[in-house]
Amino acid sequence: MLSPRTLASLYDLHLAAVWRGHEPASILGNWLEARWSASGLVEPPAPPDAVSVLGGAGAGIRWYALGETIVGYVAGRPRGCYIVRRSEEPPQPPAILDCPPPQSRLSGAMQ
Repeated sequence: MLSPRTLASLYDLHLAAVWRGHEPASILGNWLEARWSASGLVEPPAPPDAVSVLGGAGAGIRWYALGETIVGYVAGRPRGCYIVRRSEEPPQPPAILDCPPPQSRLSGAMQ
């Protein structure tokens, strides 16, 4: 079962892989964006169960476990939140060792 900490870690790993050039930006981003709700639940007053420190353009995403769902609030995006069922399987980031360094991919494209 998916936890807020696992989702936060997966999102940060995804962003790090995108920034290194190892993964297209759309994989986890599109998956997560499909779970955005503009209606927005009120953010709980308690501290979040986990935080994606790289999410929200570096401002963070605060993740809370609420029953069978995980709810994520993006700093700087005041209306709405991500709502993810804990039974869902988000896309996994590529294994770091399975990815060639960006420079070797670039040099191969130039040949």
